[in-house]
Amino acid sequence: MTNSSSSIPVPTPIVELEEDTNSSSSSKKSLSSRYYCTYCPSKSFSDKSTSTLWRHMNNHHPKIVAETQKQEEKIGEIDNQKEYRKRLIRWVVNNNQPFNVTENREFQDMMTFIQLGMHIFSADTVRRDLDESFKTAKNVFRQQLQEAPSHLSFTVDKLKYTTLDFCILSGSHTGVNLLQRFLEVLQEFDITTKVNV
Repeated sequence: MTNSSSSIPVPTPIVELEEDTNSSSSSKKSLSSRYYCTYCPSKSFSDKSTSTLWRHMNNHHPKIVAETQKQEEKIGEIDNQKEYRKRLIRWVVNNNQPFNVTENREFQDMMTFIQLGMHIFSADTVRRDLDESFKTAKNVFRQQLQEAPSHLSFTVDKLKYTTLDFCILSGSHTGVNLLQRFLEVLQEFDITTKVNV
């Protein structure tokens, strides 16, 4: 099973009903429509009652019902994996864990103890998920800063902070270089007019 949302299995319909179109238009007015099971066309139904259809499927096509239920469970598992990945990223970030923590033998042992057969994601997957999560949060925060009704102030000596960007600084870490990179980040967020530098 892959993690891409494009590979999510789509459940096949349990019963496809086909309306009887062989009768003449005059007889259609006097007779109610008949519907036929795709899997056994000799079986017809006079209405689309779900209880009648389920009873038919459970009695005559239990393998198809079981397969459909398995596919629905797989979709549920994929939703659980997405939630697990979001929580894993939050744990890695909030606890300053390295990306490759998931490849640590003790971590894997703990996770498979919690749930036997649990899929443990690679460091590359954690890094990709974190990068996507950061980009999403950055875009939301950028919008909030742009829509702020007044000027913004920045300081570097408070404990409460929000990271605007991760930057590689070329050259020495002088005040001039730091200021230049800081201004570039402000420009990325389109908030330079809101900052007094």
